[in-house]
Amino acid sequence: MAERGWRCRCIRCREAGLNYFKYGIVPENVKMLIRKYMASNGEEIFISFEDVKKDLIIGFLRLRKPSDYAHRPEVTHNTMIIRELHVYGELIPVGSNQSDSWQHKGYGRKLLSAAEKIAVEEYDAKKILIISGIGVREYYRRFGYKKEGPYMSKKVD
Repeated sequence: MAERGWRCRCIRCREAGLNYFKYGIVPENVKMLIRKYMASNGEEIFISFEDVKKDLIIGFLRLRKPSDYAHRPEVTHNTMIIRELHVYGELIPVGSNQSDSWQHKGYGRKLLSAAEKIAVEEYDAKKILIISGIGVREYYRRFGYKKEGPYMSKKVD
């Protein structure tokens, strides 16, 4: 691809953590972008922070309006699901800070806030579920989420 002057635009190749030192990122160029598309009979909302000039992703959140065929009892017609929230960079413990990392700079909080706002204002959601690993449940609890089945859950309005 490089020989032809092409650059891969997949998420992995665009992640800021891998490309920070190669391309550099200017904080003033980092913008929140929202992309919506249909997939598997539901609607996906991809919310990201990107350096729009370098085409690099700082972090992203995948929000889903599930189809009517969702089969979990926790998922109702007015439920949205956060399938993934990821901010790139070296894993840093909560409460720590590292100047060359994108973690613990507020990007995750802003992505979560944007997802909640979109869910309520555009989809009339009453509940948000998060597919969450055990290690990040405490993070979501800080924002009012509680354990519900295999998910973290929050009533919104």
